[in-house]
Amino acid sequence: MIASSEPMRPEEGEEEEVLLKWLQGLGPALLEQIYRHWECALLVYRLLGAVAQYTVQRLLLTEGPTHFESVRAWHPLELRPRQNAALLLLKKLQIVQGRSNQVWLNSVFQGSLIVSFRERHRHPVRKERREDVFENVLMALVLGDHRRLSAEIEGLLVEAGLASGGSKRISKEGFQFLLADRHVQLWRLLGQFLAGGSNEEADLLAISRLALFESEPSPLFEALGLLHQGEPTSLISELFQALPQEQGGYIVVETNYKVYAYTRRPLQLAILQLFVRLKGRFADMAYGQLTAASVQAAYERGITASQLAAFLRNHAKEGTGLPPVIEDQLHLWERERQRLKVADGSLYQQFASDEDLLLVVNEATRLSALLYVNYSRRIVAIRSEAHPAIKAFIKAELQ
Repeated sequence: MIASSEPMRPEEGEEEEVLLKWLQGLGPALLEQIYRHWECALLVYRLLGAVAQYTVQRLLLTEGPTHFESVRAWHPLELRPRQNAALLLLKKLQIVQGRSNQVWLNSVFQGSLIVSFRERHRHPVRKERREDVFENVLMALVLGDHRRLSAEIEGLLVEAGLASGGSKRISKEGFQFLLADRHVQLWRLLGQFLAGGSNEEADLLAISRLALFESEPSPLFEALGLLHQGEPTSLISELFQALPQEQGGYIVVETNYKVYAYTRRPLQLAILQLFVRLKGRFADMAYGQLTAASVQAAYERGITASQLAAFLRNHAKEGTGLPPVIEDQLHLWERERQRLKVADGSLYQQFASDEDLLLVVNEATRLSALLYVNYSRRIVAIRSEAHPAIKAFIKAELQ
């Protein structure tokens, strides 16, 4: 059965965001040229959502054009919104074509996909090895030290907006990138590689062969840790989620805001220090605390409360999770920061009387320049641009 040739995938994912949207920007002629490679056809099929995959499978088993209403009947009414989105995607990718209320598979894509179901079983997965190359890339991003990075990887980081080209410092988007899952990070960089390439067909074919654990030596893939001396590494499984990934948690968060990290990996500790005040380390464990100051520092860098909560939840040791009180506090700290407004101003104090204070407040309000007033302490903050006018007013009215 064709239906068992590939596992069903979720309707939406980072792969679709990066690769399928990139493919939609290519012209029909180039797409057809790409689909002539069975490796590319198979990769695109694997990245489709479950409804789109099933539609392709049914059309493969159907001879000749199929009436559009017959295709609509392949899914129940409750899946109609997802079906509409799937059909639109297949049309944009030039996989499904049609005319006069009849639809059919692109013959080039169809032929390559049939070949792929046979050929993929002739390409056994090679023995995997885990390398720390990609962690070195992430550590260089955290530290802003790009000396150990290749020029191509450094260019990807800058072009993707994760680091600045001059100072090499990590950007706000880069901090958010660090909290993402590994396969999301890899796809983000590969998406930038595709967007900046000059040979779309060759670039996509190279990535498609990676999915089969078959690839020619590539400086970029070596620098990302996807290949080591031309051989595939286990990062490819994380990239394409071809094998089940056991993501062992290493973080314990207690209701008193204490955080324990059972790891000795420098990258994991460096990421934790973005929002946790680490206080000490042992051989296999570090400990610290979530504080208003440490979390606010992360918010200043562009990280959100939802991202922090998801990161702590996804990396929690088995059986612990993230206490609800901690998640609530993360959002409270975020709202506190959002209530604060930063503006340049001038501070006025030491008023002789409440009446003098009120005169200045009224004048600042008239000029739409009042930032803050504390009547009990007789303090007023005025926008900087209104300082000359307020100074002149005080000299004329209060002196």
